[in-house]
Amino acid sequence: MDKMNKRVYFPLKISPTQKEKFYNFCSDNGFDVGEVVRAFAAEFVSSHEKKDNKLPFSIDGNNKYGDEAPLRISICVNSEIKEQFRTICKKNYGLPVSVVLRGFMEYCIVKGKFPYKKMNNEFKRQ
Repeated sequence: MDKMNKRVYFPLKISPTQKEKFYNFCSDNGFDVGEVVRAFAAEFVSSHEKKDNKLPFSIDGNNKYGDEAPLRISICVNSEIKEQFRTICKKNYGLPVSVVLRGFMEYCIVKGKFPYKKMNNEFKRQ
């Protein structure tokens, strides 16, 4: 496996409540959490390559963990997508990857769908 296609991880701190809700959203709809996050990262990178330079959801700047001690999770991704995702988050928005990923998860939890139409078409409810 060449260097750009090797698997690496998005490390992420998340509240236990948000983790449980996002995992439930995925499993209730027959989705694998890793598959969903990888699809979001790929679509996020693709949309920015097309010059659609905006987040498909709002980010709560006060997105903290509440009274809960955050959990650490890791999502396996392609190294090239991870690097492109990280660069876009930092250069375009001045945000770390974890803030954007938590925003994505919160959007899915609250809206009950994905932020990109293409993802909603690919991940049809079972």
